[in-house]
Amino acid sequence: MRSDCTPTREESRGLASTHALIPLYREVLADMLTPVRAYSLLCPPNTPGFLLESVEGGERLAR
Repeated sequence: MRSDCTPTREESRGLASTHALIPLYREVLADMLTPVRAYSLLCPPNTPGFLLESVEGGERLAR
């Protein structure tokens, strides 16, 4: 799994001078992972976090 985050550390430092919060994200190829498993791998226990997931054709599917 790649650990490249966007924006980069350097870009984040530049943004920090004018922004209180800076969203970071990373794309994860997760063909064999459930959303819950991906979250547990990305966010350590007792650490605040959230996982946004998307699906192609979501307008035809519901959870």
